[in-house]
Amino acid sequence: NADFYTVVWESDDEMFRVALDKGLDMHLLNVGTLFEVKEITMERLMDPEFVKYAKKRYERQRNKFAKPWCHGTNFGGGDRTMAATCGITVRENERFRLKWFRDHPGIAEWHKRTEHQLKTHRYVENKFGYRYYFFDRIEAALPEALAWVPQSTVGILINKIWQRFYDELPEVQVLLQVHDSLAGQFPTHREATLLPKMQETSRIVIPYEDPLIIPTGIKTSRESWGDCV
Repeated sequence: NADFYTVVWESDDEMFRVALDKGLDMHLLNVGTLFEVKEITMERLMDPEFVKYAKKRYERQRNKFAKPWCHGTNFGGGDRTMAATCGITVRENERFRLKWFRDHPGIAEWHKRTEHQLKTHRYVENKFGYRYYFFDRIEAALPEALAWVPQSTVGILINKIWQRFYDELPEVQVLLQVHDSLAGQFPTHREATLLPKMQETSRIVIPYEDPLIIPTGIKTSRESWGDCV
C-alpha cells in the first residue's frame, strides 16, 4: 500500500526499492525472507505463473502471517504484541524479528533514528515539514511515531491530489476521502480524456533527497462504487 512506499524511502531499503520498481508481490517476497523459502526469489516473482502457484502454495504464510507481521513490525510492534497478533510464541517472534532486521537493516536503522529523534527533540517530522510532538514515555511513543510518518505523509499526499483535482479538473467531483484513496464521479462521456489527466494530476512529488512519486491507480464503474474493478 501507499504507506509502504514511505517506509521503504525512510529506511532506504534497496531490496524493497527494486521489488517495488519491478511490481513484485511484496507479501510473497517477505514469505521467502521470513520462512527462508529457497524457491521464492525476486527473479521467479517476475513470472506470473510462479506467482499464481506461490500464492496458493503459501497462502497461509502470505495472508495470515507476512501481511500483518511485516506491517506491525515495521511500525515498531514488540515481540509480545506481534506474537499475540500472529498466533506464535514470543521466542518465535524474536527469531523472526532478528531475521527481518538482518535482511532489512535499513528498517532497524530507521527505528533507531526515530527513537533518537524522540529522545532529543520529542517530535518526528515528515518530508512535507509537518511535526508531531510527543509527551509520553519514549518507549511507549515509538510505535506511534514510526506509524505517524508514513501515515501522515500519505494523508497529506491524497489531500494534495484532491486539491489539484479541484483546481485543475473541475469536471471531477470528489465525494469521499479515505486515507489513501479518493472516491468521486465525473462525466462518463469524458472518460477517455479525463482518466489520463487524473493519472497525471495524481503525480505528486514527496520531497525526499531521492524524490518519491507513489504510483496511483484508477478504478471506475458505470453501475456503483462497489462495482469498480
